[in-house]
Amino acid sequence: MHTSLAPRVSEYSTVQRIARTVTSSANDPRSSPSPGEGSSLILTIPRGSSVEICSSDERGCVTSTCMSGTAPELISVAIVDDHVMVAEMLSTVIASESDLRLAGVAGTVAGAIALAAREKPDVILMDYRLPDGDGIQAVKAILEHRPETNIVMLSGSDASDLLARAVEAGCVGLLGKDRPVDEVVASIRSAAHGEVVIRSDDFAGLLTKLRKSPDQKTQFLTARELEVLQLLARARSTEKIAEELFISVNTVRNHVANILSKLGVHSKLEAVAVAAREKLIDITA
Repeated sequence: MHTSLAPRVSEYSTVQRIARTVTSSANDPRSSPSPGEGSSLILTIPRGSSVEICSSDERGCVTSTCMSGTAPELISVAIVDDHVMVAEMLSTVIASESDLRLAGVAGTVAGAIALAAREKPDVILMDYRLPDGDGIQAVKAILEHRPETNIVMLSGSDASDLLARAVEAGCVGLLGKDRPVDEVVASIRSAAHGEVVIRSDDFAGLLTKLRKSPDQKTQFLTARELEVLQLLARARSTEKIAEELFISVNTVRNHVANILSKLGVHSKLEAVAVAAREKLIDITA
């Protein structure tokens, strides 16, 4: 494992802490502060929960609500790797990010399937080699019951054949275990939004291999959907596609959802693979 996945110095809590200075009740002399001073109120609020904060006036009476809102949802991430050191390092990376949450760790195909069913993570980092099978088996079983799961296959080596199999199974991409911490974190965030997770220099080679697979039946795609597919083949993000086509991000997402449905695939990367195989798009463009 690359040393870039070593634990970071600082870690962030998985809860949001909000501090607000309030004035102690004037009716309680034991807690009355000095003029101009107040006590600190610390609230620990789970992510995704609503919060209302009220203050008290100089007489100690509770006034109207001064702030309300909802803490942002965390991206839940599960790790499937039978190497303890790798799993621990990835866990540390996830724990160091304020917008990520570790959903659990498994070291087998059976454990991965059970973990995914129990915790329903947004993203799964899946090792290929596992004691009771391979990651491809786990990917297929997980997506069969929960197709919205975004799975990134972990690999210790650059294997285009493995990447092709992972994409065929429904993975959103492949991530080498030797990648830097920042790239691992960025890949998790991209995967959570269903974006393609693959190095640009591997993209063309991958599509060439996938085009040799058996043909699949496809439904008619609109001209706009083909435009979106063509840009996906160039590894454009949702935001970049919206910018280039002068449409909103939500419109792009709707087009992508229609494309996935029509092609019967799980991810953008798999959609591009099928489209290339069916020669619906030009991957050399």
